[in-house]
Amino acid sequence: MGRLEPVRLRLLGAGSLRVRAGRGRSSHNAAKQYALGAPVAREDLQPGDIVFFDRLRHNGIYIGDGRFIHARQTGKRVAIAGLDEAWYAERWVGARRIEPLPPVGDDEER
Repeated sequence: MGRLEPVRLRLLGAGSLRVRAGRGRSSHNAAKQYALGAPVAREDLQPGDIVFFDRLRHNGIYIGDGRFIHARQTGKRVAIAGLDEAWYAERWVGARRIEPLPPVGDDEER
């Protein structure tokens, strides 16, 4: 599967993601997240891109090799699924790339 580059995304329940976007704002609503970042074609996905399904009611984080991580429901374990699995392929909406935030801390002063 390869090494995943660090991204500042955190899985929450119900398959939603929390994405920090400018000025410290964040959203765990998939429809609002879809408005953030740059659109990415399915063939151009990179690890860390957010993938959206089911009329923006479900999303996950792309991890490479046609796979993504997601939480199916609140209280359920995080799972890995394939973009080509029937349910996800039929309900594909699109993907977004959100630029990573700069590192937190005083590393530059050291």
